[in-house]
Amino acid sequence: MDLADAYVKAYDRMTPCAGARCDRMRPDALRVAERVQSAVERSGGMALPANWLSGPAPSVKLFGVLLGLHQVLLDADRERDDLSTQRRKVLRGRLTRTGRLNTKSTKGALVYARTMCGRPDRVRYQLDEFLPVLRRIPENEWKLMQVRHAKAVLDLDASRAKDIPETEPTAPLLIAQLPFLADKDDLDWGPEGEDRYRVAPRTDRLRGHIKAALAELDDSKAHLGILPEASLNDDLLAIWRDVMVNGRRPSGSRLTWILVGTGPVKSVGPPPCVPDIPPNRAVLLHRRTGRELLAQDKQFGFTLDADRQQEYDLRDPSRCDLGGVTRGEWIAEGEKLNILESHSGRYAILICEDVGRLLKTGHTLAVAGVSHVLVPVLAAAMHKKGWSGRAAEELARDAGAAVAVSNGLAIHRYIPAQHCANNPYCPAPTLLAATPARTRPIQSYVSYAPKEIGLPEDLAVVDSRVDALTPRCFLM
Repeated sequence: MDLADAYVKAYDRMTPCAGARCDRMRPDALRVAERVQSAVERSGGMALPANWLSGPAPSVKLFGVLLGLHQVLLDADRERDDLSTQRRKVLRGRLTRTGRLNTKSTKGALVYARTMCGRPDRVRYQLDEFLPVLRRIPENEWKLMQVRHAKAVLDLDASRAKDIPETEPTAPLLIAQLPFLADKDDLDWGPEGEDRYRVAPRTDRLRGHIKAALAELDDSKAHLGILPEASLNDDLLAIWRDVMVNGRRPSGSRLTWILVGTGPVKSVGPPPCVPDIPPNRAVLLHRRTGRELLAQDKQFGFTLDADRQQEYDLRDPSRCDLGGVTRGEWIAEGEKLNILESHSGRYAILICEDVGRLLKTGHTLAVAGVSHVLVPVLAAAMHKKGWSGRAAEELARDAGAAVAVSNGLAIHRYIPAQHCANNPYCPAPTLLAATPARTRPIQSYVSYAPKEIGLPEDLAVVDSRVDALTPRCFLM
């Protein structure tokens, strides 16, 4: 039986199994694990005889099978002897084609874990904690995901990509957040029917700033750039791609990927689930070629009640009046979490309200082992104890993901004075960045609260467009 398929079958038969039970069985299971590894070698190094999976469950035998195969599959990614290289070639090829280590003979997915929980790990409480390098994704969760692999030439560090073990912790990554939206006039709001609203960027106000935005991101020395929600449509996307392709990346630039915003985009990605309703779609592009790497539709629309309409200045008859009627966002919601598998990590995008629905989206991210979450938002002034900051902290601590929340200046450029010692020019942070644990052991509780990053106070009164085109950088 294929090694990954055998692991999946053994894991599913062992589940659930509490940490205390595993701990009690572990000494005997380790002896079984040694025999399992020997059996794999005798079988040619690529399979395990099926009889190893027989017998009752949970059991010392099955736990030993898991421990043995866990080590074999770990060696396939880290070791460089001939047999491990052969396993690595087979498994990497399968990962690239299908997004998983196991074959069609077993349901769901087995993938390398790219993350670790950030809580103290003195005691292991669940079966997974004895098997930290592999992640089993059940079939019902796997159906909610779509995995794409970044080709080496499009990866964040193509020169080293092929030599980075996927079982190693991800390395810190320098990102550059660009507000791009300078003020409320950069957006077009309006009612849609009796109980919906629409919002989109104004092409006429933004198209002339894309070249400068790209130049600023190139100069930032960051590897990845991220813009906010509601800063993209098909016309703006075409301009971004044209500027990328026809404007050569400067020799000193490290910029490789750019999340160029979100909005009613249909020219890339799958057709919306309802053809006559636009998605709110995020698009991640490759800097040098302008190629689409990842597209993600917003899964949960945001509801604007009367108070939010007042706060967002959406009761102005001369500009936009949503009437004080509670309205839901007019979008065709995304049905899957799209994941970009890279040698630098496992990437996903949550759009604004999505990150506030952690009981749903956070669980899927954790199960998938997503290591980097990009969160474009259209929101009021952010702070680390607000809804997006708390969500970023939870994802960093419990899912082990690095999280970047990116906002523009269209709602608030400054923190409301009553929240900032009555200072009317206190710059609102446009980037919240939370960093996970990357090394074991974790001996004590630490804070995963995100860092707040905005324009320095000595630049608080510069022109709003200059502000919107000034990158906020962070190593996360």
